Amino acid sequence: MVRGAALSVAIALAVAGCGGSSGGNQPHSTHVAAVPTTVVTAATPGTPPTSVSGNPSTAVPVATPSAPYRKFVATLCRALRSADTSVVSGDLSNYQYNTGVRWGYMGDGEGQTSDPSIFSAWLAARTVRCAYSTPDSAGHGALLTRGWHVTGGPWSIIELDTYSGQWKITDFTFGRPGVLYRALRTAGPAVRM
Repeated sequence: MVRGAALSVAIALAVAGCGGSSGGNQPHSTHVAAVPTTVVTAATPGTPPTSVSGNPSTAVPVATPSAPYRKFVATLCRALRSADTSVVSGDLSNYQYNTGVRWGYMGDGEGQTSDPSIFSAWLAARTVRCAYSTPDSAGHGALLTRGWHVTGGPWSIIELDTYSGQWKITDFTFGRPGVLYRALRTAGPAVRM
């Protein structure tokens, strides 16, 4: 949830030796010269990864998302683009009888729960788009989205988990793109959508 994402960012920042992020509309990462690294990128799912270091032998293949995960992500992204609040609300998890929307701001603690009607305000302008995703792993995945009408946004990580074999939305973490992008990459390679 929000607390887990904040911990992931703290670990990623400590390992990378980075401070905060700069604003802007595009996520970016910083280069750490002390430790040689290989960054793997793919333009779209199924595209062979490329190694930023230029050495193809060090490239790590991008995991292929499962078919149920790909279908869930495609449906959710389409619902966000069209501001279909009923689909987004229907994708919320029902964790311990809590049918609300779990959300918060990166680094601000546990977050809060709101009624699903909050999606009407958040999606009113129909500008939310999926920007990056992680492959699913052990019943978990994440999306980096942009275009939210939320104070502290306009970017958000949407955490996705399986409940009884069904993909559901766990929570939303809003913040600046650079910080959220680095947090997303702690779960695996980020694939541009």
